[in-house]
Amino acid sequence: MQIKEIRKIECSLKVITGLHIGGGNDEIKIGGVDNVVIRDPLTSIPYIPGSSLKGKIRSLAEWTTGCVDTGEGNAFYIKGKASDAPSNALQIVKIFGNGKPDGLEDDNHTVLQTRVAISDAFMTPESQKLLLEKLGSYTETKYEVSINRLQGKVGGGGPRQIERVPAGAEFTFEAIYKVFHKSDDAAFNSAEETAFQSFLEYIELLNHDGLGGGSSRGNGRVEVQWADSQARYSVAWPKTDQKDG
Repeated sequence: MQIKEIRKIECSLKVITGLHIGGGNDEIKIGGVDNVVIRDPLTSIPYIPGSSLKGKIRSLAEWTTGCVDTGEGNAFYIKGKASDAPSNALQIVKIFGNGKPDGLEDDNHTVLQTRVAISDAFMTPESQKLLLEKLGSYTETKYEVSINRLQGKVGGGGPRQIERVPAGAEFTFEAIYKVFHKSDDAAFNSAEETAFQSFLEYIELLNHDGLGGGSSRGNGRVEVQWADSQARYSVAWPKTDQKDG
């Protein structure tokens, strides 16, 4: 088995409803925001961690292929021989990896290397400029309250402050995908291409869910936009000018 191609997928994410991906805040300020977004420590510009993107895409892939029960709600791994695994589950771990979870004693599992690496998503310069011109900040503050159902009054300690990246902002990210090849195994090679095409469709699922915190309350809706809507990827290695989708 060897790497046949390394493919690069370039996308942007347009924020449709305010986006909150939480970051640590060790400093407590009087009147400060309760739940802040994660930011670049050098520029203070919000970003979307690649781990958040990969985790969300994998979660959606597992739900839409009926594999959630395989891991009892957790990101699963394949025990024993991979050939004994359900085909949907095998494709998921082929794309996203099959490392053994920390603390698990069972060594009877097949290790499958992940095909995909997803970068952090960074706010575009145009969005940075627009937000600073219009708001003087890269974020907005949303207030949320919980209501006591019997009294009809605010409960739970009063309003909560949620920091969000406003609607209209755009982020860009890259995914690098390795396609493997076996010279004497046509079925394996066909499954590799099928898995890659499935991964492209899993990215599209972000259009129908939400990223980050509070998605059930309307936060985090995004729109996936391909850098090239016709050719959804380019071949990064071996070097070629060919694009395909």
